Amino acid sequence: MAQAARIATDSLGADHPALVDIFVNSAVVEIESGDYVAAEGFLVSARKIAEVKLGVEHPVTATILTHYSTVLRKLKRKTEADDLERQARSILRSYSATHTVDLSELGRR
Repeated sequence: MAQAARIATDSLGADHPALVDIFVNSAVVEIESGDYVAAEGFLVSARKIAEVKLGVEHPVTATILTHYSTVLRKLKRKTEADDLERQARSILRSYSATHTVDLSELGRR
């Protein structure tokens, strides 16, 4: 996964919005394989890009925070995990039930 992410980063640029999806998907694969340290690296990168390109209150950012809180719990960092989970819930509460997230909007920013 790391090699694919490096190739994408090299070809798209380090802050390209399309990398968010690539990094989150890579993190999920790492979570499923039990490599929480690698997953954290992908989620940190995805979060940085999402917060700049989409905003700190965007549902995609909330999704990243939710995955990240899961990783932090696995790494025995409960306080940090709780903080991120609260942030994610707050973001998601701010959107109505009819609001949908279209990941293709990442490419439009």
